Amino acid sequence: MNKPLEKEMSNFYSSSEPYMNQLKKHSLSDYGVYLNKILSTLSKGSSILDVGCGVGQVANFLQTNGYAVTGIDISPLFIKEGRKLGKAKLLEMDSTKLKFKDESFASVISAESLEHMPNPKKVLEEMDRVLKKKGLLVLRFPNKQSKFNNFITLLTKKPYFQIVQPNLDKNVFGEDEDLCYLASTSDVIVFLRKRGYKIVYTKPFFWPSALILARKP
Repeated sequence: MNKPLEKEMSNFYSSSEPYMNQLKKHSLSDYGVYLNKILSTLSKGSSILDVGCGVGQVANFLQTNGYAVTGIDISPLFIKEGRKLGKAKLLEMDSTKLKFKDESFASVISAESLEHMPNPKKVLEEMDRVLKKKGLLVLRFPNKQSKFNNFITLLTKKPYFQIVQPNLDKNVFGEDEDLCYLASTSDVIVFLRKRGYKIVYTKPFFWPSALILARKP
């Protein structure tokens, strides 16, 4: 656990309006396959938790389309903006300390957020805790590990969860300058399989971006 880095990341996301404005430029088309998988797999009315929801584009879209969506983000700046943009329930919250009872949601989703988490293992543990039995976990993130490291992780069944120092210059954007976890498909798959999850869908481990759908036992 890296408390100084967690504090540094929290302060950055809570104060950077330029970063928030960059998030607002994302369109729903950027989430095409991710959203299609959610819409085609989950029945309307399902309870969904969006972890690291940012300014809430995905959460608000799914709420509009008949789902009961709660979005959480560590940034009060992002949450305040997201509440202006739709009707999903958006809450300021630390993803390592989710303030929900065990097995609260039919689905837990997260897009382009896990790589910004200083303690990704704890975040995944919390996602697992609040997800109902037989619930669906949907994750999208850049696959930053090398093909070799991904292969070794699958072979040894020992996830790396490699943390790096982010560039938190408020004027720097693009190429995930602010990431602090070198996320990998195999890290997450190994983690989930150890907890009995069935991998419903995944891109190959060498793909530059990861999309994972997994069913809780």
